[in-house]
Amino acid sequence: MNDTLNIRSRHRARILAMQALYQWNMAHGELNDIEAHFRVENEDLKVDWPFYIVTGKQIGRAHV
Repeated sequence: MNDTLNIRSRHRARILAMQALYQWNMAHGELNDIEAHFRVENEDLKVDWPFYIVTGKQIGRAHV
């Protein structure tokens, strides 16, 4: 069951990272501000936040 929870939290992190990157691309805002907003808006969800942050920053850097 713990593995399932880890898989789901990583899956949620990927979805949120992609949504944040889409918002960053469309709104041309600061990626750090968008990431922080997503964390506040989704704080009740079980999300692998370290993975979310690393994924978002790596993809964001690749597209600058």
